[in-house]
Amino acid sequence: MRQGVMWWVAVVLAGAIGCDGGDAFEDCAIDALTGAWRLSYTETDGTCGPIQDETFILGGTGDGACTEHANTISDDRCEQTLDFTCPTTDGAGTQRWVMVLEQVGEEHIAGTGTVQLDHPEGTCRSTYDLDLQAL
Repeated sequence: MRQGVMWWVAVVLAGAIGCDGGDAFEDCAIDALTGAWRLSYTETDGTCGPIQDETFILGGTGDGACTEHANTISDDRCEQTLDFTCPTTDGAGTQRWVMVLEQVGEEHIAGTGTVQLDHPEGTCRSTYDLDLQAL
């Protein structure tokens, strides 16, 4: 039922993620990241269950199926908050994601995402740790 969200995140990830000083990664420019990336999901709470890892190309154009509600990038280009809704792969339901991302390295993004899945076969809500690595 769930449609992979990475293709959509790749389209809007023209911005984000978090530099907080100290020993943290400070050369943030997520809006300039491109190429092939791998997204891993680790469920930390909820009832939706595991999501398979996804590979995507950052900087794609998407197919217009998702609706963006918010896409906020911090002034230092290190943090990004996304809020969007996409149809499920079968088109019978929707999935709404809210993600907070942080650039933690030149080729590494980490964050959390919460999904609300509404479908005739059932509804669920889960939170996931998100880990994105350049390939």
